[in-house]
Amino acid sequence: TFMICVLGGLGNMVGAFVAAFIMAQVISVGGVIVSTEMGYVIAFVIFIVLMFVRPGGIFARRA
Repeated sequence: TFMICVLGGLGNMVGAFVAAFIMAQVISVGGVIVSTEMGYVIAFVIFIVLMFVRPGGIFARRA
């Protein structure tokens, strides 16, 4: 849940909803293709990459 809040942008409900949807799909598809544990690993790697690319979250406004 922390990962979803940060990925969506703190205080952004739409971003949290979209981030939750994306993470759920990544974990589900990763679980079907490889294994459930690897689905979580893939989701965490995507989280880390997105935090390098968009540190404020996926819907954060640019300054």
